[in-house]
Amino acid sequence: MAGGDYLSGIFCLGVLIAAFAISAGCLRSVMLPGWRGAPGFLGAIVLGLSLAIVTAELLGLIGLLTAPALMVVSVSTALGLRVSRLPRLTGPSPPGPPAGKLYLGVAAAAALLTAVHWAGPVLHSLDVGIYRQDSTWYHLPFAAWFAQTGSVTGLLQTDPLKLAVWYYPLNSELLHSIGMVVLGNDLVSPMLNFGWMGVALFAAWCIGRPLGLAAATLLGTIVVVGSDMMLVQAGNAPSDVVALACLLAAIALLVNGQAARDDGAGEGRRGTLSVAPGALAVASLAAGLAIGAKVTMLVPVGVITVGILFAGERNSARRRAAIWLGGLAATGGLWYLRNLVQADNPLPWLNAGPLPGPDQEALYPRPAHSIAEYVADRHAWTHYFFPGFSETLGPLWFVVLFAAVAGIVLGFRRRHSTLIRIVALAGAATLVAHAFNPISASGPEGGPYGFASNLRYAAPGIAIGLVLLPLCETRWMARRVLTPAYALLILVASIASAEWTQPQPLLAIAIGALAVVVPIWLMSGPGRRRGVLAVASLLALVAVAGYPIQRHYFDNRYRSDLAPPLDNPGFRASNQWKLIQTWARDQQGMRIGIVGTPAAYGQYVLYGEDLGNEVRYLGEPQLHGGLTQIESCRRWRERIDDGRFDAVVITPEDPGSPFPPPQIAWTQDGGGVVPVLRVNPAGVFLLTGPLNPAACRTTTPGPRPPGAPSRLP
Repeated sequence: MAGGDYLSGIFCLGVLIAAFAISAGCLRSVMLPGWRGAPGFLGAIVLGLSLAIVTAELLGLIGLLTAPALMVVSVSTALGLRVSRLPRLTGPSPPGPPAGKLYLGVAAAAALLTAVHWAGPVLHSLDVGIYRQDSTWYHLPFAAWFAQTGSVTGLLQTDPLKLAVWYYPLNSELLHSIGMVVLGNDLVSPMLNFGWMGVALFAAWCIGRPLGLAAATLLGTIVVVGSDMMLVQAGNAPSDVVALACLLAAIALLVNGQAARDDGAGEGRRGTLSVAPGALAVASLAAGLAIGAKVTMLVPVGVITVGILFAGERNSARRRAAIWLGGLAATGGLWYLRNLVQADNPLPWLNAGPLPGPDQEALYPRPAHSIAEYVADRHAWTHYFFPGFSETLGPLWFVVLFAAVAGIVLGFRRRHSTLIRIVALAGAATLVAHAFNPISASGPEGGPYGFASNLRYAAPGIAIGLVLLPLCETRWMARRVLTPAYALLILVASIASAEWTQPQPLLAIAIGALAVVVPIWLMSGPGRRRGVLAVASLLALVAVAGYPIQRHYFDNRYRSDLAPPLDNPGFRASNQWKLIQTWARDQQGMRIGIVGTPAAYGQYVLYGEDLGNEVRYLGEPQLHGGLTQIESCRRWRERIDDGRFDAVVITPEDPGSPFPPPQIAWTQDGGGVVPVLRVNPAGVFLLTGPLNPAACRTTTPGPRPPGAPSRLP
């Protein structure tokens, strides 16, 4: 970006963030009256994020997700709330006993270590671009699609796999698209998950704060967030850390809301669940953000929802249900409503009984299997599950799992509050659901090598258990035993981590220090005016320092000679793919059709530097939003002509096959085609005119080779 474009884009982004922050502050004073310190800031963060999501959704529903519209609506909302003179209510603040200087120091050191650990991959992505498979396969293409079309309706069908990822909830991708809309590029995307990591840790601190155990609950969450299981999210665009942060925020707001109403007594040991309406509303928005980011969040949020609806005071049941369900719908309901409209099913993957689903072939990135299928398989445990736990949770993984399960089990004791028991049930349900998740042990029969990468779906359950454990033990045990034990687990896992990517260690340390010191200073109560001035000054400094970083980013972004090793290498690690990537990097304003699993998994690199290329997978539309492979030359050419594509990128399903993909012959023999790259077994063709479907030979592709249904690249 040129200097003027960069400064104008950063200024607009700053105004947008400031507008949402002002609106969130106004709403917090009404919904969380009297809340001070960390819980109040957490409430403001949730409200600000909710405003951003709802604003983008409403604009996207009418096709106006554009920078001017975002600016007008957000600024108008902020000005309206400021001049409306909302009532300044007073109310009790959640208690916050001192955490203790020693424990605060340990927590700050662990948070700093985690922030530095996460900052390294962020800087690496700002060096070369985002390369993780799920990010380039669908997370970032969805965000770019929102930015290009200005709409959140319709479907972007990215591949013919059974997963039908275009029906996933897309809150996280929508936030990425806001950055793309305002800046005209994806400069913000490598940094967003770092911010979500901070929200997760901040929420964990707030969970233990009413009991003076903030340091212990923070460290318990760092055991998960700082593990290699979640570190792969740093500098990339997966939404697991987003969903975890929102779930923890919802739990923290409920815990603090209950503590504020009961003056820190924690509802009493035998009382019913009692949370003030304002705190309940903000917590419901956080829970909605969670289910709007990850479909697996339906399990813990569903359990919490049932608990809130049926465990509270009977005389307020209707109001409580309206508040909670309304919040869930506001920030998480759009995507399930879209699914209902497009597929006649809010959960299209569950098409049992009368509910239909998209007509998809049984094709998966890896063959689908669940952990439950391997419960009695000793070989799977010794060769895949135990090594997978060690790879993702560190060498002391068995201690981590024992502590998580212990926290959940102890949370069921009758002496604990109703809320604690509800949260414990949510954690248990999450772990059980993961065991039966049909892709939790994906891989060929007897070889579930996808277990480790998919263990992140269990992260919310593990985090809940580790957070509950100190809350369910005595204060002496939580401080003197669990806090140092958690710190030791964090240190050992960090030393053993395979995700230490630090291209600029000094800059990573500086980023980590700012990420830890600034919140601590703000929590110390510097005064509102001084706090705002300090944050504004810091953001201005970051904006100035970011100019050379973004220049470097766009000079090197997706340069094939700088591409890092991929997390799922295959054809995309070949020289042929590097030539395709180099070609796409320089294209602008093209409509590109793609086919083949490698192209599907790496499609985001084809969008170009300014995200000006439209990329669409060439498949056969089916009922209920399904997409399958095109099986004939005639239909292939008809789809290309109907889509008015400028170019076609063809990649092989099986790079080792002696036969090229049939789509190459279907394309180059159709007329109006100029070969750009003919890199067997792939090809790139420019389309100068319509193809001739009538000239196709009456042949169809032969049978797939053994193992082809796995759709491995």
